[in-house]
Amino acid sequence: MIFDQLACIPLVSGNYDYLEQGFEYGKEAYRLFPESPTLRGTYGALLVEIGDHKEANKLLLPLTTDENTQIDKTISRCMLAKLNYEDGNYQAGAEWLTKAQESGG
Repeated sequence: MIFDQLACIPLVSGNYDYLEQGFEYGKEAYRLFPESPTLRGTYGALLVEIGDHKEANKLLLPLTTDENTQIDKTISRCMLAKLNYEDGNYQAGAEWLTKAQESGG
């Protein structure tokens, strides 16, 4: 979980000077515990930030379903909204943002 906290620094602070280091921590955390939804979500969010939208989508989409925790659903839905907006899919981005709001985010 320490790797996850370090990986989240650029995501939470908005300080992208540390994005590369955060990405490496997130990647390692996910490699060590791929079954953890939270670590999968952090890594997926970092993939969005570095522009690897195809891989990010694969990791984040399964986290948006009701059986996941509120925080995992909300963050994954927000990151999918960002991913879609960045790809020019504004309608899909708006839909993901609405779903994020519905999940309590």
